[in-house]
Amino acid sequence: MMQNLVHIMLDSANKLINTWEIEIEKQSETANIKIDEDLQSFASIVISETLFGQSNSKVINEFQSRFKRLERAMKTPILVHSNQEQFREMEIKKEIHSQIMSIVNEQSSNVDVLQTIINGAKMSALGPAAVEQLIVDNCKNVYLAGLESTVNTTARTLMLLAMHPEWQDRARVEVAEVCGESLPNATMLGKMKVLTSVIQEALRLYPPVPFIARETLEDMKFGDLEIPKGVMSFHHDPELWGLDPSKFNPHRFANGIGSACKIPQVASCFRGLPQLRLTKEGFKSSKME
Repeated sequence: MMQNLVHIMLDSANKLINTWEIEIEKQSETANIKIDEDLQSFASIVISETLFGQSNSKVINEFQSRFKRLERAMKTPILVHSNQEQFREMEIKKEIHSQIMSIVNEQSSNVDVLQTIINGAKMSALGPAAVEQLIVDNCKNVYLAGLESTVNTTARTLMLLAMHPEWQDRARVEVAEVCGESLPNATMLGKMKVLTSVIQEALRLYPPVPFIARETLEDMKFGDLEIPKGVMSFHHDPELWGLDPSKFNPHRFANGIGSACKIPQVASCFRGLPQLRLTKEGFKSSKME
């Protein structure tokens, strides 16, 4: 399913790059560009078109505005919420609910991802109101989780490539070799080993979701395993990654995650959460490769 949606990402990425190129030309071949808002807009467009089939800029801007307002409201500590703030949060949620259901009722049959979510909700033993809420909640989860993780990972990867131009050059050469004069497709993306390693290393150093560490308050023994006192940072543990865990070194992923880390299961930036893949039959558990 996702292979058929690569063109959405390509179209949006081309528009973004063209915007940056114009800005660079205006500033005599060198430009200081604040990419945060551009990446937010890029990710929002891709997710909106993929999930809802919506490419209308007005609709996308409305989504962005409402979700940003909801995020700010949800980040306010509950203990300092005033009645007015609680009412505002409820109103935003109602607006988002109404907008999502409007799209669902108009375009569900034309959008594979959305239709999969709808089918999964309808297969549950819930009543009509609960089914509708489940559809809305799943759409919100996909939108918000996809938006933040895409923006954060893209920004960090671009930063690391700027700091390590030798890897930027390697990735550029690989893209030219694989794509030639053509735009990349899903098959070509699967052949880009250097670029994949760069992204995996960026995810290891800067997970897009809150990093999970473990801390023991004292030395302890768990079976035959001796655990020292202190914080265990899995993504920066030299016992797992070798002597340079804090160094940007995509080469460690040259032969896949299995050879990059002594315990591959800790290499996931979404560790602790179920690994899911979207199929025509719905979401299914996926083994880590």
